[in-house]
Amino acid sequence: MEKMIEELAEYVCDKKCKYACMLVKKQEELDEICNKCKLATHMSNIVLKHNEILNKNIAMESQAKSVADYYGYANQSGQLIEKMAELMVAIKKYDRVYGSDDLINAPAKKFLDVKHLEDCIFEKIADVEIMLAQIKHLLGCSSEVESIKEMEITRQLMRIAEEREGLNK
Repeated sequence: MEKMIEELAEYVCDKKCKYACMLVKKQEELDEICNKCKLATHMSNIVLKHNEILNKNIAMESQAKSVADYYGYANQSGQLIEKMAELMVAIKKYDRVYGSDDLINAPAKKFLDVKHLEDCIFEKIADVEIMLAQIKHLLGCSSEVESIKEMEITRQLMRIAEEREGLNK
């Protein structure tokens, strides 16, 4: 990642500086332009933020594995089912109140807090993702699941392209 950022910065600086060289007559002016450029700092901040997020994810993954190893498959698969059910309930509650524009739900919309319902969904998604990570760890199937996800997304994009092509005929 750092190498990619460095190459991108060099490319942009090379293009910008070549253009600036054509416009300025003195090296001092060019140096001033380069010194004012915040690209390198910005790119460095991106790399630092990326590494920070990556390290945090690695730590969380390690902790989730410890929890999974302690409780085992039987307990955690039951927990996963429970967390998925809670997510379904949260989504259905949101859909019941905010999922349609019909007049029946209009009065209720005034009294229910959309932020609360969304926060509930976000929390349940996090719970399910944690449990899924634990089950993938316990079954040793993370790479297989990633491959299947890529295949499923590609297949769905192909279906969408076919549908669009059918609509354009």
